[in-house]
Amino acid sequence: MPYVVIYDITRDSLRNRVANKLKDYGLNRIQYSAFVGDLRARNLRSLVIDLKKLLGKVGKEMEGERRLVHIFPVPFSSLESVIVIGEWKEEKEEKRAKIF
Repeated sequence: MPYVVIYDITRDSLRNRVANKLKDYGLNRIQYSAFVGDLRARNLRSLVIDLKKLLGKVGKEMEGERRLVHIFPVPFSSLESVIVIGEWKEEKEEKRAKIF
């Protein structure tokens, strides 16, 4: 099933680790803090565990900082009717966002 994952994370290092973890699971970046991709139930459970571990590693220096991730299931039929306006290019990797 396809999922859209969005996050609001203040700290750069944690935000980068979350983005890399999402890429490890085969999700594609569609905006700076948004990814989309297909996950099997087993992989979704594993991703949730991994993200909880990452977000749970919070020392006193991170108290009060935002670290929030939303994972939305999206039916294939909805992805087929997505309207994308404009173009986005990932800065570091110089890859164009994948459009479904």
